[in-house]
Amino acid sequence: MSPDVSVEQGVSAVLEQAGRLDVLVNNAGMGSAGVSEAFTADQVRALFEVNVFGVQRMLRAVLPSFRRQGEGLVVNVGSILGRVTFPFFGLYGASKFALEALTESYRYEECRN
Repeated sequence: MSPDVSVEQGVSAVLEQAGRLDVLVNNAGMGSAGVSEAFTADQVRALFEVNVFGVQRMLRAVLPSFRRQGEGLVVNVGSILGRVTFPFFGLYGASKFALEALTESYRYEECRN
């Protein structure tokens, strides 16, 4: 089953059982450390799949429900490495910088809807 289908089914099950969603906490994360050039493209892809694409996937699944309800809270858990970077954490930091940008973009976009 694809991650998109899994998330949609999970959100649908919660809405069916509880009738509504009030809070989404995006806390899933995958860490990595090492010399950046040593990581394969597949390893970087897996890191971004969890730390960035997973968050966007959850937002896409939940925000329509929040919009229909007229309320809802999103908490995206990031890292200090989303604002600064340290040696040997470059790729992890890159994923967390992306999460920060994604979060800010959604905040601006939702405030205007």
